[in-house]
Amino acid sequence: MSDSYQKLAALAELRWERSRAELAPLLQKERQLRVALDELRRSPAESDLARAGYLGTRAGFLQAWEKWTSQRQQELNQKLALVLADKEELREKAKTEFGRREVIRLISAQATQK
Repeated sequence: MSDSYQKLAALAELRWERSRAELAPLLQKERQLRVALDELRRSPAESDLARAGYLGTRAGFLQAWEKWTSQRQQELNQKLALVLADKEELREKAKTEFGRREVIRLISAQATQK
């Protein structure tokens, strides 16, 4: 492989690695938001209801819980939608960089064979 192809291949590799590195924090954020949403979908623990006392208090507790979880789920879903949009944009960039890297590898391999 000629020196110019090596430099080009190294540059393509760096660009691809950078695009993957930019994607990693978004993947982590997506996981965190999905875990938080899953936790909200669980009903309150029975021990929480037992501590709430008599039936009227329990009903109030459940009503407040449902209102809070609904609001929180809406907030988390909005954040998740933004993360997914950003993630898709960076995935497209990563695909482009990967393709560029592979094309440079093929061209340099062909040049080496000649």
